[in-house]
Amino acid sequence: FRLMPGDIFNWEIVRDNGTFYSFTTRSHDYQKIAQIWYSKPDLEAGGYAGANYGLIYDLGAIELSDVTDDIPAVSVLLNYKAPVNINQARAEQSKGRENRIGDLIYQKRLPAVVRHSYVLRAIDFSKADILVTLKVIRKETDGSLIIFWKQLADFGKPNLDPTIKER
Repeated sequence: FRLMPGDIFNWEIVRDNGTFYSFTTRSHDYQKIAQIWYSKPDLEAGGYAGANYGLIYDLGAIELSDVTDDIPAVSVLLNYKAPVNINQARAEQSKGRENRIGDLIYQKRLPAVVRHSYVLRAIDFSKADILVTLKVIRKETDGSLIIFWKQLADFGKPNLDPTIKER
């Protein structure tokens, strides 16, 4: 797919010009579970509304076919449990730019580097929870990115249970 470069200061224009992508709906429509955003020069992991959030990790210059659950950064996200109540979700979301899980630090946004692969977990409550790997193949003269991707796992539609209280 192609991601057009966005400008965080021009939000209304950005939302509808191909700067977002949903791996779940395979759409650039912001309203259809936006899970990645190209806010030049960065890729930003999902979570643009409510308690939703995303985690992304730069795997370096490796091929998508070499991305397996043997890679620690992938394994951690495969085993990561989505929050079950709003307090936990907000706590995860508030970690913002850096979320340390074990020895690894996942980001909300990372520079888009040509030939680098990334692992991304996007959690959109009541809609989707997906783990993908993606690779920035090239940057076009118009600034857009050409990205290849593959799905690693689909965790279904996570729900926040309002009856579960934070301990």
